[in-house]
Amino acid sequence: MRLHRLSLTAIGPFLTRTEVDFARFGERGLFLIEGATGSGKSTVIDAVSFALYGKVAQASAHSERLRSHHADGDVQPSVELVFETYGGLYRVRRTPSFERPKLRGSGMTKVSMTVKLWRLGSADHPEAGDLISNNLGDAEDEITRAIGLSHAQFVQTVVLPQGEFANFLQSGTDSKRILLQRLFGSEVTLRVQERLVEARQLAEKRRAAAAASVIQAAHAFVGAAGVGPQVATEVSNLADGGEHGKLIALVGEVWHGLRTAHARAGEQVRETTADRAAAERRWRQAQELLRRQDRRADLRAQRASLVAQRSDVVGIRLEIDAAERAAKVLPVADALGKAIARSEAAQDRAATARACLGADFADADRESAPSSLADADEGVLRSHCADLRVLAGELADDVDRERQLLGLRHERRRIEVRATDLEANVQRRRQELSALPDELNRLTAELATTAVEALRVTPLMEELARAEHRLHKARQAVAAERLAAQDEQITLAMLAACKQQELALTVLRSRWRTGIAGELGLALKAGEECAVCGSLEHPRPAAPASDHVSQLDIDAAESELGRSHRSVERCHAQLQRQRLELIELQVAADHLTPDRAQRRVAEVTEALTDARSAADRQRVLGDQLLTGQARITELGEQLRGDDVILARLAERASAADARIDDDERLVSKARGNHASVADRLAELTTMTAVLESTADAVREARVAVAAAIEIGDDFARALSTAGFDTQHAWQDSLRSEPEVSALRRTVQAFDEQCATVLANLADPELTDPVIDEPRPDLDVLAAQMRGADEAQAAAAAVHGSTSNRLTAAARYAEMLEHAAIGSATVLEQTAPAIRLGNLVDGLGDNQLRMQLTTYVLVRRFAEVVGAANAQLRRISGGRYELRHTSARSGNARSGLNLLVLDVHTGRTRDPGTLSGGETFYVSLALALGLADVVRSESGGVDLGTLFVDEGFGALDPEVLDEVLTVLDSLRSGGRVVGLVSHLTELKARIPDRIQVLRNPDGSSRLRITA
Repeated sequence: MRLHRLSLTAIGPFLTRTEVDFARFGERGLFLIEGATGSGKSTVIDAVSFALYGKVAQASAHSERLRSHHADGDVQPSVELVFETYGGLYRVRRTPSFERPKLRGSGMTKVSMTVKLWRLGSADHPEAGDLISNNLGDAEDEITRAIGLSHAQFVQTVVLPQGEFANFLQSGTDSKRILLQRLFGSEVTLRVQERLVEARQLAEKRRAAAAASVIQAAHAFVGAAGVGPQVATEVSNLADGGEHGKLIALVGEVWHGLRTAHARAGEQVRETTADRAAAERRWRQAQELLRRQDRRADLRAQRASLVAQRSDVVGIRLEIDAAERAAKVLPVADALGKAIARSEAAQDRAATARACLGADFADADRESAPSSLADADEGVLRSHCADLRVLAGELADDVDRERQLLGLRHERRRIEVRATDLEANVQRRRQELSALPDELNRLTAELATTAVEALRVTPLMEELARAEHRLHKARQAVAAERLAAQDEQITLAMLAACKQQELALTVLRSRWRTGIAGELGLALKAGEECAVCGSLEHPRPAAPASDHVSQLDIDAAESELGRSHRSVERCHAQLQRQRLELIELQVAADHLTPDRAQRRVAEVTEALTDARSAADRQRVLGDQLLTGQARITELGEQLRGDDVILARLAERASAADARIDDDERLVSKARGNHASVADRLAELTTMTAVLESTADAVREARVAVAAAIEIGDDFARALSTAGFDTQHAWQDSLRSEPEVSALRRTVQAFDEQCATVLANLADPELTDPVIDEPRPDLDVLAAQMRGADEAQAAAAAVHGSTSNRLTAAARYAEMLEHAAIGSATVLEQTAPAIRLGNLVDGLGDNQLRMQLTTYVLVRRFAEVVGAANAQLRRISGGRYELRHTSARSGNARSGLNLLVLDVHTGRTRDPGTLSGGETFYVSLALALGLADVVRSESGGVDLGTLFVDEGFGALDPEVLDEVLTVLDSLRSGGRVVGLVSHLTELKARIPDRIQVLRNPDGSSRLRITA
């Protein structure tokens, strides 16, 4: 695959459309991508990966970070790439997902990723191609098929990420296996291994479940049988140990003992039940005898009491007979009493009415009052009453006229009051109308003054925003200055530490050169040539001093110094960025201190408050002015209406005075000597009612006296008929109905009690001779029955307990036997699955602890190591080689471990002991070797463009030359290699480059030199 042209819009730090023509680097085949840290060098590689696969090259990054934060919200980011494979020439355009402002309303909306793929006829005319797909899934499948690499393989072969391969170099078997599986596609082997491991896990679960069922059944049997602690412990131990034969035999012994105990308990229950029945029978017979004796004694006592009450009952019978005769006279007596009461009441009412008639008519009007009515009969009284009614009818019209006269006088006073109030209102309105023009002139003048002040609101708001922005930037500048000072101290301290490490490294190298003889002396062996003089005899070989420095010490110090240098570079770059940010903040704050900026904000805020108050006052004055003008119009209309109303009130007052004079003359004549016509009419009405009620009372008294005399004769005849000589005797015999009923019930109850007692005494159970025997002792018999109950309950409890234990033990013994047989069957069935699962998972009999997938990958990994050593020998001058080892390290898995062979010393080292530069070129060689093997595994995919990302800063000049020589060899066949680095030495050696430059606003641009 070869890249032709890359185009970016609003991607990362690249705000505007940016193009990279990779075809321009085809002649030399090696170019450099350089720029400051964070400027966007890796963004170019991420854009290539995103255009092809929709994913960035770095595994820890996300594609959504591609959109430039410098771009406006409605600008759509996009990446466009033209590339060529054996399958043809293609152009792909992809946009990442991002958020943009909503077209309607506020807030943001999510825009999803899009893709379009064209097949081109010529790279010079990219717009003339045929659209293949605009579907994400279809386009990805087509690109993967055309290139021949998945995204993971592309990242590991086209983009060589040195940091990831350094981790790969030093990682263990499990981490290497994950990467190699992803690159070589060993998913089938992985699925086989996972299925076998899953089968082993299921088999282990079956074994655990079977063993648990045996233990559970054993514990259940122990609890159900109620055995002692010694037997329970023995059963538990046999179940846990899997000795199922002994366990079943022990369970049989316990079962036999339970059956024997159950039989003994049953015999005891039968004996205690018979004893308890005999005791209960004796107790019930004694209880029945006592009941019959007590009943006979009680009946005899009742009979004696009834004999003593017989004389009292005879008297009650005579009293009932007299009361029945007296009750026959009672209706006539009641009628006589009521008649006498009516006669007396009527006579009292008549006397009272005549007395009132004399008092009421003493001061009456001579025209209407009679000469004497107190002794007049009913006819005279009714005649005079009719005369008074006629006179009252004549006064009815004068009463209405008198009542209306009061209303007329009230209306006349109301008209007068209203006219007075209206005249006062007219005077107030005239005064208010004369004062309004001056007030309107004052409001007009004040309104003109406040309008000028209100015009300052908008400028002051803008000035306040600028002042607050300067205050914010000034505060940020103070914080940035403080942070820069801290970082500067840290950077100076790290520089001092680097210098100390450089001095220490110089001392170590000097001591190593001094003690090299002792190191060579340790390597001498009898009969072998000396590496310096070639002699076979070594009479006095040198020995290392106590403070001897080895090559490992030198390498460790160099690695530490390299890490310190890189840390200093990062701190220095961070300090430069902070200083630049501080300058930008100070410029944005107009070089003001926070205090001065705060004072300016306060001044502008105060002025803005005054201007806003003036604007508010302007609105109030305008409203007051409009209100005053409307008030003038309103007062004029009100005064004209008031004049019309006053004229109407004067006319109504004159008419009311004339009518009042006429009505007063007529009412005065009808009133006579009374206070009013109504008073005279009320007096006549009262006199009429008194006369009529007196006549009625006289008539009622006469009728009531005649009725009382007639009923008195009837009462005398009724007493004689009932057998009473006097009224006093009759009254003594009177009884109320409840009293008579009570007396009858007393007699009836006495008769019934006598009959009942005699019948009960004749009952056969009371005439039996047995009843005369001595009274039995129930307490003794009850105690005997309680003892029998307790004995029976105890025997039943023992029998029930043994029965329950026997039933439960039988059930759990059967369960235990089935569980033991099932456990043995499961052990036999699961043995092959567990053994095979352990073997493929690196456990059990697998002495190498190597998984199946690792075993399959070992062959390919050996090819990777061989390809990597071909490059490593050239880069290291033949000093280092990678060695694949399957040896275990502790309990870790084996199969994909690496060691580094130092050919100079003949010793192998762990990759973690390499220095920073050594780690870089060893991991580079490993990356190149892995890329070669992946390409061969992918059908020999031709990679026309490669990228090597960072890591060159840790190399010394000699090693850098070797690395560049290896990279230069990758250009064979027209291949183009891009190096990503900011190293100055590479700029001098590689003339073709892509420079990433910072813009003042923080965005970036490209400068291409080819």
